[in-house]
Parts: sequence; C-alpha cells; structure tokens
Amino acid sequence: MSAEGPGMYDGDVTILDSGFTRMFGGAVASWGVTLDNPTEYFPNAEITVEVLDGDGAISDSYSVDVSLKPNSVTPVGGYVPLDPFAGDLGFSVDFDTYDEVDGEYFIDSEWSATGAILGRDTNADLTITAGSSEGVGELCPIYLVFRDSADNIVGGATIEDHPNIPAGVSKTFKKYLIDDLFVPKSAETFEGYPDSTACW
Repeated sequence: MSAEGPGMYDGDVTILDSGFTRMFGGAVASWGVTLDNPTEYFPNAEITVEVLDGDGAISDSYSVDVSLKPNSVTPVGGYVPLDPFAGDLGFSVDFDTYDEVDGEYFIDSEWSATGAILGRDTNADLTITAGSSEGVGELCPIYLVFRDSADNIVGGATIEDHPNIPAGVSKTFKKYLIDDLFVPKSAETFEGYPDSTACW
C-alpha cells in the first residue's frame, strides 16, 4: 500500500493511515483511510484508490470526493470491486482549496460517529450515535473506518441510507450487517465522518 499527498501549501493534506480487507472470496475490498488537514482551508479532497495487479501495475482506479474541516483528521472508507488478479491497493489524495478560509461555501459540520461492532450474525446490527451543531440530511454520506483490536485500519464503508439527523441532536440508528453494510470480520471498533457538504 502507498500513501502520498501533493505539495501545494505549507502543511498539506496527507494520508496518515490506510488499510483494507478482501471480502466475499476476494471480489470486494473494504478500505479505509484517515486524512490529516493541518491547514486553515476548507478543501475538496479527492481520494484515489488504485487496484494493483500481481506485478504492481494499476489495473483499475476509483475516486471519492470529500470536504474537510480546517485543522482536522477525517476518517473515510468505502468499497471497491476486485478482479481475480488484484494484488494490492494503493491510496493517494489530491488537494484543492478554493482559497476559502471562512468556509463561505461549506457547512462546518461537527458530526462524529464512534462505536463498537455489536455482532456478526445475519440478524446482527450496528448502532451509530452522533451529535452536531449542524444537521445531516438523510442523503448525506456517512463514511466509516473500521479498526481491529490492535487499532489497525481493516476497512471502511459508506452509508448513504440513514435517518435525517437535525442540528443539535444526538441520534442512534441501526444498520444491518448484511445487504447494505459489509463489515470485515476483524473489525472491532469504528469511527465516522458525515460529509454534509456532499448534500448540496
């Protein structure tokens, strides 16, 4: 795995940590990264996930756009399909600021989501509790990053189907660990980030 951040400003957005887990016989990879934004800017960051073959050549790539708060560490996760010859995943982040230090075009969301994995049977579910000074609409993506008992990233997920969460409200809801949310077997805890700017 690789992680890199292009040099654009003093204190770049970089990938602090990354990881992934192969799932469903290697047909899907659950991946997660944590992004560090030490700047005063509200940047758009494009995360690129590269699927590498056995020789290290790029066989496919996928990208995710997120908006980051200033001076923040943000966990972002998701899934990518894998072909039978996939060997590894590579991660990189591209940084674009719009030069807006006041956040005029961004909602300064203070949401966070943390918790533990409650079960792994087909009827098991996942409970997420979050709180914020800004609302998170039901179509805003919530990114989750999963960690194992040694605090290593073992994957991630994106939740786009969840209840509307009004401003200033702490809300708990459940997602079943089948069909709409796949969790690596080694995952024990999770952290999350709702990107309310993606709802615009």
